Order: sequence, then C-alpha cells, then structure tokens
Amino acid sequence: AVTGNPVARALMGRGIAEVTRLCVRRDLPRALAWNAASMLLGAAAREAERRGFAGLISYCLAAEAGTALRAAGFVPDARVRGRGWHRPGRPRGDANAWADKVRWARALR
Repeated sequence: AVTGNPVARALMGRGIAEVTRLCVRRDLPRALAWNAASMLLGAAAREAERRGFAGLISYCLAAEAGTALRAAGFVPDARVRGRGWHRPGRPRGDANAWADKVRWARALR
C-alpha cells in the first residue's frame, strides 16, 4: 500500500492522506491473499493515524464494489466524474477512457 498527499488539490493541507496504490500479489497462496487488501488498508489507516492525520481517502471505479475498502472501515464519501489530464496550460494525450470513481473516506483520531 502506498500512501501520500491527496492528488486533488482541494484536499491538500487538510490533514488528509490518500492511499494511491494498493497491490496484492497474484502468486500468493489463497490463504494469504484472502483479506490482504483490507488488511493493507487497515494498516495504512493505523499508520496515518499514528502520524497525526485526521482522515484517509482512496478511490475506486464506480463500477467496482469497494468491498475491501468497506471491510477496512471506509465509507463512500463522494462520486467523482471521470476526466483526463489534458488542460490548456499543459496538453497531455488522453488515450485512456474516462471513468467515474467513488471517493472512500475513513475518519481517524
């Protein structure tokens, strides 16, 4: 699990951390992989709280259930419309499909 500053500028500087990456190896035995994502999210929340953060957020696609997030104590916070990285001031290729996401949040402290 990788945690850092929120990607959204509006959430920066508010005592919130964001889980930006979460990966569970596919070659793990099923007994070890079961609940691994929710355990990693829980560990990230405990560490963020230990470091003094007030909340932790993460995003998943709107089409996904968010089961691991719910199991780790996160609740749906907002729906975010899909958009690309291209802006007039910094042109970027928008080859990827834009997909709506759900922001999940967990209050700490």
